[in-house]
Amino acid sequence: MKKGTIVGIAVAFVICIALMQFLPEAVCQDGWKSPSIGHQGACSHHGGVRTSVLPLLVLAFSIALGVISTKVLNAGGWSEFRSKSHDRNTLSLRSDQTPYGSLKEYEAHLRQLGISDEQIQLELDKYR
Repeated sequence: MKKGTIVGIAVAFVICIALMQFLPEAVCQDGWKSPSIGHQGACSHHGGVRTSVLPLLVLAFSIALGVISTKVLNAGGWSEFRSKSHDRNTLSLRSDQTPYGSLKEYEAHLRQLGISDEQIQLELDKYR
């Protein structure tokens, strides 16, 4: 298991535990705050325990942050993650396309910037 995966799981766990501390305490359906909540039958005479979607949202948020941190760390850090993401986008272009349009448009753009012919050819070769 990669180090980033372990750290990602730890991040999700810590965030989930930290955020659970701020959730409101459980109450019965009729609003009764039983001191026995957490024990079987605590709200049996009060319509059962009131359910909330909030704990599920906290869990989903924690897992999402864990997954993101895992991907970032396994990629070698944020800057590496961003550059690999850019590389994937570039590979999906047609062979005659650059991130700036067609090869001719890109060449014209580079010439306007005052880049030498040799450097322009090296840059265009990346997309041929």
